Amino acid sequence: MHFLHLLLLTFLVTESNARILRVAVPNAILSLDPSNTTTAQERFLLPLLYQPLFYIDQNSSIQPVLAETYEQKKANIIRIRLRKNQIFSDMTEVTSEDIVTSVNILCGKATYNLIPIRTLVGCKKNEAPQIKAVSKYEVDFTIRGSTNYFLYELASPFLFIFKTTSSGPIGSGLFKLKAMLKDEVILARVNQKKDLPNELSLIYIKEKEISNALNSNKIDIASMYVESKIPELHKTKFQKITSSNNVTTILTLNPLKIKTVPSKLLKQISNEMRTDAELAKCDVRNQSASGVVPEGIGGHVDYQVSQPEKNPVRLKNSLKLNIHQAADRLISCETSAVKNIFNRHNIEVTIVYDTDYNHLIQQYGKETIDGYIEHFVFYTRDAGRFYTRFTSSANTSIFYINSKKIEELLKNAENISEIQKRFQIYRDINHIIDGYHHIFALTYMGHSIIWSKCVGFKDSSDDMPLNPNTFLFLSDVFIKDCK
Repeated sequence: MHFLHLLLLTFLVTESNARILRVAVPNAILSLDPSNTTTAQERFLLPLLYQPLFYIDQNSSIQPVLAETYEQKKANIIRIRLRKNQIFSDMTEVTSEDIVTSVNILCGKATYNLIPIRTLVGCKKNEAPQIKAVSKYEVDFTIRGSTNYFLYELASPFLFIFKTTSSGPIGSGLFKLKAMLKDEVILARVNQKKDLPNELSLIYIKEKEISNALNSNKIDIASMYVESKIPELHKTKFQKITSSNNVTTILTLNPLKIKTVPSKLLKQISNEMRTDAELAKCDVRNQSASGVVPEGIGGHVDYQVSQPEKNPVRLKNSLKLNIHQAADRLISCETSAVKNIFNRHNIEVTIVYDTDYNHLIQQYGKETIDGYIEHFVFYTRDAGRFYTRFTSSANTSIFYINSKKIEELLKNAENISEIQKRFQIYRDINHIIDGYHHIFALTYMGHSIIWSKCVGFKDSSDDMPLNPNTFLFLSDVFIKDCK
């Protein structure tokens, strides 16, 4: 009898631990490799699987994660000592060799999503980053610029440490990859807990099907869906918040394609991007980035107003532009408004949605493409990375600003530890970029997170997730017993 009771108790605990949190996402997840993710959903899932050396807390202070301490050995050499007993999901220890391997791979990629660590010497494509394992737990980095700026770059939200295995990369995060199916990815908690779901099921569901999926209890949470696409839900059964207020959309035009367009007209279009009523309706916050970046980095936030140009300048001869956008990042409201704004000035815009995102990024900067729309997530430590996209050092110079002044300012920013002084330099760069009139800021994106009231969030007031801009809150979600 005692044995049967124990067996039943074990079964109940195992059954409880196996409860799965079902989360709908608007795009299929194709990769969770830190060096090869392309969509926002993929990148925002990475912190569940991997850890960085450092992270930035809510006060913009650098805090250690895998790192334990750092010291300046020479003027340009920083030694980082790792915490001991940090374990990958295969139960092997994280060592300095893993740091070297990870950084080498990330620097070697230098793709659209993985801009190199500017302050690490040699962190460029086809070059050798100056990083060396000096002991099992110590790594030396040869840097240029300030130590503080280098640490901020290491704390990038997408610069993770990983181990390469025959079945793919693994990390030291709370979860590990259990299965990657056509329209579903399952993550399993490495160290199971009785009071939390130990598996996360990320299911690709189209926006138009979300309401039915929630109402029929097929999912517990819908994450990162465009606010305007979600029909009204029963407020007693579901809660909804809008997040990602630090995401802005940038339209970049090929200067060669618009060289006959008067600067006065382009400036007018830029102004309309910030004041257009139709664009304002795309975002529940009714805010837009003024300049090319939002507050805290280079520009400031203005409320949009419904005042289109009274006398729009029109081209004598119509101009046609094909603007490319990754299909996985489709914001139809914004693109429709952009087309209408250009049309006022006798410029016909066709939005080309590319389903192959990797193919699209290879076209950036080539003369054959008229322009592209993309989304940027802004963090204080990534501001320099954003501006790097527009400097003379970029490989794809057609779209970029050939400005030695910007490059000089970026180098100055790297040598300054104080955040506020660095911000002032970024604002100076922003002023230069904003004068070129082929880079346009659109609106902040409004992403919704919708959850059943049978789901709760630990350590959150009013049942609201503390970090709604990423998937990190999923690690502390619990399922309530409610009907």
